[in-house]
Amino acid sequence: MDGSWLLTVVATEAIAILAAHVSDVFSRPEIVIFMSLCLFLLGGALYLILISLIVQRWLFEPMQPEQLTLPYWINMGAAAITTLAGTHLASLAGADRLTASLAQLIEAATLLFWAIATWWIPLLAALQFWRHAIHRVRPVFDLQYWSMVFPFGMYTAATWVLSQQHGLEFLAVIPRASFWVALASWLLGFAAITRHLSRLLCREQRSFAYGDDEASL
Repeated sequence: MDGSWLLTVVATEAIAILAAHVSDVFSRPEIVIFMSLCLFLLGGALYLILISLIVQRWLFEPMQPEQLTLPYWINMGAAAITTLAGTHLASLAGADRLTASLAQLIEAATLLFWAIATWWIPLLAALQFWRHAIHRVRPVFDLQYWSMVFPFGMYTAATWVLSQQHGLEFLAVIPRASFWVALASWLLGFAAITRHLSRLLCREQRSFAYGDDEASL
């Protein structure tokens, strides 16, 4: 059980965001908004269920430093994308009667998930320090690294959109700083995967060259 289970939440909330974006191009936008609302609530329920299981695993099962892998950053990313879905739905409250009647519930749930996402950041950072600095687990690049890049970017986007809401303008200072963290993480990941692929290519070329030499002999 790790953070990758929360990709079900990410996928659900991504469709909710898409539906909210394109609702106005349909002849019956209220149906699409209703679907977006249902997916937003479903994703939130899935998050609460799965995160409870993950936290239970952390608290009641032995956790080795090697097991604290990067997909656990999706704990934060899934809450962040739920926040983003909620802000998009809240922006539609003036155009849809059902959403308007549930506006306070949507706003409260959105703020709750933003608070959860924010709470995860220092905790996950401390756990990564515990893993690499205290237990000396050597950081090695693999594709799981992108499981950390996505949450940083999503938290930045979600907080920026949330700061556009009336009364929350003071939150804009957070994405202005976290943007650079997300960008640095992406660039580091891109540089690492480029280096990894170049090494694989050189290895393949050497193997091919040695194969030709053996064939000529």
